[in-house]
Amino acid sequence: MNKYCTYFSFEFLPFGLTLLDSISEHDPGSTVFVLCLDSKTIEYLQGSKYSKVNLIELRSLEEMIPELLRAKANRSRTEYFWTLTPCIIYYILFIKKNCSCITYLDADQIFYSSPTPIFNERNEADITIMPHRFPSKISHLENHGKYNVSWLTFNKTENSRKCLEWWMKSCLDWCYSKVEGNRYGDQKYLDQFEKKFKNIHIIKHQGCGLAPWNFTEFNYSKRIILLHYQSLRRLTNFFYFISIPLFENLNISKLKPYFATLIIQLRRNNQRIQILESDKSCNFTDDSLIIFQIFNNPYFISNHHLIRLIFSFNNLYLRLTVK
Repeated sequence: MNKYCTYFSFEFLPFGLTLLDSISEHDPGSTVFVLCLDSKTIEYLQGSKYSKVNLIELRSLEEMIPELLRAKANRSRTEYFWTLTPCIIYYILFIKKNCSCITYLDADQIFYSSPTPIFNERNEADITIMPHRFPSKISHLENHGKYNVSWLTFNKTENSRKCLEWWMKSCLDWCYSKVEGNRYGDQKYLDQFEKKFKNIHIIKHQGCGLAPWNFTEFNYSKRIILLHYQSLRRLTNFFYFISIPLFENLNISKLKPYFATLIIQLRRNNQRIQILESDKSCNFTDDSLIIFQIFNNPYFISNHHLIRLIFSFNNLYLRLTVK
């Protein structure tokens, strides 16, 4: 039985619920530990349908790792959340000792098929990490890290303990949203794992870790396991946007069904939260439209292109405008 952990705040709750729903569907025997970053998230999940979700309060983690409070005072809210990544993995494995193996997942992800091939692939590796798989045109982004924090699996071994202690101490000391030498947030520390520790596995299956920066590298005749929809944000109940690098070989039509499923799930989870909050301001009807923008972020590429995807429950249309 696989065990996962993640964390999110109430504002990120629709994303977190979408991840939990997809785990329930594609790995139904698994257990998930959720670090709740605020009281509203705890209150919602305590009254939810998730029988195999174990809740962890942020204050419990801070009590067991008091250095977090010092870090909390010298960095932004987002940077503090990044600092929590190695801490929650270490807390579950070596403080609470809840399991012999744990997989951390970023909350802005969705499973489309079983993760069994990834667990088979990693075999008995102590530590498993996810490569960014940047295409050559944006390979310079490796200065933010060759690996992505989106999927991390650790066995409860002495090797893993040493790795997590080193990573945790590094993040407690320095975890900021800037590139500085061999550091960037909690992420670029992963580049040193293979040099400092042993029995590291790098995920090879390209259907796991599909993300905006590597959309052009994937063979869409293959099965997608896990989509990381990094940078997707909800502006209104009907308007979402995401930043991706737009290249000549980007085939949006291949992504349409996956994003259609994702947006529908996010809408339904927004609705669930609104009902709980007694917010009747938005009616979700079958013929309502979602306008979903994919546009180039200058962070990736200099010229500006704008793609608009219009979603309905039954159809997905594409209009391309180049500016």
